Amino acid sequence: MSLWNVPVLCYHGVSDQDMSPQLFESHLQTLKSMGFRTISGQDLFLVVTGARRPGFREVVLTFDDCHLNNWLTAIPLLAEYGFRAVFFAVTDFIQPGESRTKANSPEFLKASDSFRAAIRDGNCEQFMNESEIRSTIHDYGMEVYAHSSSHRPCFCRMEDQGVLHPGSHWGCLGVYGSRWEPGLPEFKIGSAYAFNGYWPVFDGGKLRFRLRTEQSRYEETLDDFRRSLNRIQDVNGLDRQLFCWPWGQFDPVSEMALQEAGFVGAFTLERLPNAFGTSPFRLSRIGVAKDRSSSWLRARLRMHGTVLSSRLFCKRYHHRP
Repeated sequence: MSLWNVPVLCYHGVSDQDMSPQLFESHLQTLKSMGFRTISGQDLFLVVTGARRPGFREVVLTFDDCHLNNWLTAIPLLAEYGFRAVFFAVTDFIQPGESRTKANSPEFLKASDSFRAAIRDGNCEQFMNESEIRSTIHDYGMEVYAHSSSHRPCFCRMEDQGVLHPGSHWGCLGVYGSRWEPGLPEFKIGSAYAFNGYWPVFDGGKLRFRLRTEQSRYEETLDDFRRSLNRIQDVNGLDRQLFCWPWGQFDPVSEMALQEAGFVGAFTLERLPNAFGTSPFRLSRIGVAKDRSSSWLRARLRMHGTVLSSRLFCKRYHHRP
């Protein structure tokens, strides 16, 4: 058994609204100076299933949501430093179109505003389109997998969050749909794949909330995951499809739907070793907040460099109460 762990880093946007390009580049410089080399998601799958031995100082870089700024900022920087990465797309957001440049692209928005525009208006211009995703795969040699069809939210718990206002969590748009309006109650948002959820019912001018059944959740989740797999497979052409959990949340019901849909592995936000014997459905990642310094990154890479140290510093998230 190898001593080496393969840490996986989880990024999101790279822009002045998210992690700045300068800070992100300092992370790449840190990886380079420490002697790390990037491997693919497929390589990691082979490591945990015993078909490949991990090398010294290997790392996987991942990016959730496939924001447009990934295409215009992160990917060119990755290529400049000779690194590869894995991207996860919300497949309903993949639209047709030509690859964009900084000269003809919209101004970058905050991630929350990007989701609001996509859900409320069907405007997915803040996310990578199909041409950009295909170029990421074929021209840059990187990988793109599914992050579900719709990143569907729900009210996971009836914890009072006040009332709806323009700055409310974007997920409330996915819960209320066209009935969203200021003043309606807001509750704790979570993954509609991992929680049955409480759903608004408007009946005779009165609002009540209905708890979805577990069977309904399973059927709706399975449909979402099947659509997502078919869409991403049409783009990446791979037989072995990996997945990334929205919000990092999952439970046995959603895992069963994921496997039934045909996925063979999934990335979480737990901090456990990625080594031979790790379940391919428990590929752990270290979440990288937008203000994390290069010294923070250096420390985390050392903490998770070996299987033993990763176990000592493990952080297991409880995704369901």
